[in-house]
Amino acid sequence: MPDNPQATCGSCEYFGDGIAQQQLVEIRVNPESAPEAFSPCAAPRNAEIHLSVGPRAGCDAWKPAA
Repeated sequence: MPDNPQATCGSCEYFGDGIAQQQLVEIRVNPESAPEAFSPCAAPRNAEIHLSVGPRAGCDAWKPAA
């Protein structure tokens, strides 16, 4: 996981496909609110391997959601 605690999938622009908007907002505010919520990773380098990630995962392809 990246050194930056904000650099988690729950706060990444590539996270959230298939998650209801209200739940996604809650996850972005508090990734611990739905640790079981998984989403496909839409980062271009991960898309071809169909990676699914949780809100507390992170990687060096992370981009802030806002």
